[in-house]
Amino acid sequence: MTNPGHCYEETYNIMLHDNIIAKEGKIVHGKIQDSKTKKWINHAWIELGAMVIDPTISDGMIRKSNYYEETNAKPEHYYTDLEAINQVFKQKKGICKWKPSPEDRKPKKPVKKVTRCKCKK
Repeated sequence: MTNPGHCYEETYNIMLHDNIIAKEGKIVHGKIQDSKTKKWINHAWIELGAMVIDPTISDGMIRKSNYYEETNAKPEHYYTDLEAINQVFKQKKGICKWKPSPEDRKPKKPVKKVTRCKCKK
């Protein structure tokens, strides 16, 4: 296990150094709830099918259902290995919580069709 506060860096490093996890897994950025204080904490973990890797909580894998139940995890964004690397370089913030870039966001409203000007020429 690693020390709390290093979840973003640790999940990124695991993803970069393990080919199977990089191919099949996703880095998840979201929130978990502290079991003692009940405060919400920004957090990162890796999902690999029905399993979760969270090096700040366990040295091994945890069943995803158990992890979500124990931490009240609320995923906000999922990243493949390449998306994670792109986020690090694009946002120049290093290995931390990234905000999704505009192309990662879903459009909120459909774009309205622009009508031509009806002015006289």
